[in-house]
Amino acid sequence: GRSRKESHVGGSGGGDGGGDMMERHDGWDVPCTPLDASFVFLGTASMAPSTTRNVSGNAIRIGSEWIIVDCGEGTQHQINRSKVAPGSVQRIYITHLHGDHCFGLPGLMCKIGTSNIEAESSRIVHIVGPRGLRNMLRATLLTSSTFTPYRFRVDELWPTPNTDAGVEGGGGGAAVGGSGGVAKVGGYEHFSNVFTLPIHPSEIEGINITPNNDGHDANDGHDDGGHDDGYGHGGTWELPPHPNPVVSPVSDAWRVYAAPLSHTVDSVGYVFKERPHRGAMDAKAARPRLITDENKEFQRSVGIKNPMSLLGQLQRGQSVEIMENAQRITLHPSDFIGASKAGRVIAVLGDTCDSRALAGLAYGADLMVHEATNAALDEDEDEDEVVARTISHGHSTPTMAATFAACCGVRRLVLTHFSARYKGDESDESLAVMARISSQASEVLGGDEVTCARDLMEVSIPAKREYINSGSRTTMPMGSEVVKEAIERVERERSVRGVRGAGGVKRAREEDEGG
Repeated sequence: GRSRKESHVGGSGGGDGGGDMMERHDGWDVPCTPLDASFVFLGTASMAPSTTRNVSGNAIRIGSEWIIVDCGEGTQHQINRSKVAPGSVQRIYITHLHGDHCFGLPGLMCKIGTSNIEAESSRIVHIVGPRGLRNMLRATLLTSSTFTPYRFRVDELWPTPNTDAGVEGGGGGAAVGGSGGVAKVGGYEHFSNVFTLPIHPSEIEGINITPNNDGHDANDGHDDGGHDDGYGHGGTWELPPHPNPVVSPVSDAWRVYAAPLSHTVDSVGYVFKERPHRGAMDAKAARPRLITDENKEFQRSVGIKNPMSLLGQLQRGQSVEIMENAQRITLHPSDFIGASKAGRVIAVLGDTCDSRALAGLAYGADLMVHEATNAALDEDEDEDEVVARTISHGHSTPTMAATFAACCGVRRLVLTHFSARYKGDESDESLAVMARISSQASEVLGGDEVTCARDLMEVSIPAKREYINSGSRTTMPMGSEVVKEAIERVERERSVRGVRGAGGVKRAREEDEGG
């Protein structure tokens, strides 16, 4: 059945956005040769820019297409300093609506338009983010009389109906200090339920996407058939492909998912999943069966002049019929195509102090980008108190990020979204501080899989070499000790989240541990 639901159409800016875009594929239509992929950090600071870091902004390159994930103020300036090609940006994803992650979006929308009016008239920029993003863009663009030469569509991620993603206990990402499943934020009804601005002249009506029925149980971190654990870990979202897949070929090879995160406002993480790549075609095995006189005559009778053209159909995953020993025989792609290679997984998280709802999607990620806003670096800092203070603001420490990454079995973790205390330049002092931050995460994750991001740093994401087989894991392993340890740690931190003062947190922990 369909896993993406559409709701709130019409007055709230919804609509079908051009029909059913969630076409299912059997996996064979993926190109044999995977597209090159890399990740560029356009901004790695939290809250406000510094002299060495800009606020949050990221760019993913897949083939020739650039995808933006978060767009804080100054992102277009950072793009000028990077290899990102503005005219090749087809998709933009926003994790949450705090200014350091989205205030640069209106300016970026002006920048990515090219001077080729004819080409721009058929271009669609696809923008996805939490509810409220559509109103934010309309307000900014309409009041400033800003028009784009291209069209754009804004799809919003909405929580489960009748719940609120911005409060504890809601169907989406729980917020710190929430007060139950009331559809209000800070005592007020969420503004997206209160007013809707007129559609922008360049805008195509978007979709309000509600979650799949795949909530994650806090006890084990696995798909439990739709149970909401009471912490707001409702379902994940499967996102529609680009409205115009002809200009966004990545949509055919990659799917995008989202899951709610715990923060002070609605926040999500995005997971980009590449389809498996089919193996090599054994043309030598197929050719003798295609070029027999008997089959040539049969193919001519059905309008196929060259029976070798059937190789192309097999390679595209289509079965073909031939004549063999006076019988019509069906040849299947699996008869001639080798084992598939696993696709890549890229997980990009917004601000979060609890990411468990994303664990199933992000399992085995080749690259996970996770915030690490604060760390206990000074000798007089108590690590537990730093963790408690960080959680109270909806953020994570390096150890928390690494614990979640270990839970997900990721191959590489890159930390970002650093406090202004942690400079991002190449001075010995700054490098030493970042080395200490990465070492805290490495103690949990192990090896050399942890990196601290710097502005304009680029990370290559090479295609996987291993083949998919019956023993391959693509979901979180049941009974994994590291999963159990990670979940237990998160539970301990959650148990003291409501205590704001560091001293109170420490006392609560001592009581919890029997101290």
